[in-house]
Amino acid sequence: YWLNLPSVFPTREFTGAWLAATLASMLLALLGVLCFGTLGFMVIQDHWGFWKSFFFTLITITTVGYSDYQLSPAGEKFSIILLLFGIATATFAFKQLVTSVINHGSLRRHKMQRAIDKLSKHTVICGWGHLGRVVCERLIDAGKPFVVIEKDPDRFEEACFLGHLCIQGSA
Repeated sequence: YWLNLPSVFPTREFTGAWLAATLASMLLALLGVLCFGTLGFMVIQDHWGFWKSFFFTLITITTVGYSDYQLSPAGEKFSIILLLFGIATATFAFKQLVTSVINHGSLRRHKMQRAIDKLSKHTVICGWGHLGRVVCERLIDAGKPFVVIEKDPDRFEEACFLGHLCIQGSA
């Protein structure tokens, strides 16, 4: 039952390239909103330079507030549009970040399962206790492939952290 991994993993393969592309698109979207806002305020608000427009864009999309800035009616309307785009983009970026973090764990398990699937003539170590560790050390010294099966989550994570191929479950 614990080897029925295809139901656990998404059908889309999450790779390092996918993760990098996701993070890049998130940053690009945020940068796009910052540029849009800065240029918009520079055009709409008379005598606003780059820095003041950029600062006002940041306090708009972060919903910090306007304090004592006097906006023209066109500037107020633009602020509403920028605020909506900023919040939508920030929400998208946060969702992408959370998805990437969650999928990173899935990617690690998926890579490990693929490596396990490719093994042949390997040894199965039942448990990551003292004896299991000693046997693994001997197998490493002999250059023999092995898989550790451990049901305790902490011991499972320890074996994975040390770079061993592991399956969480009961042997």
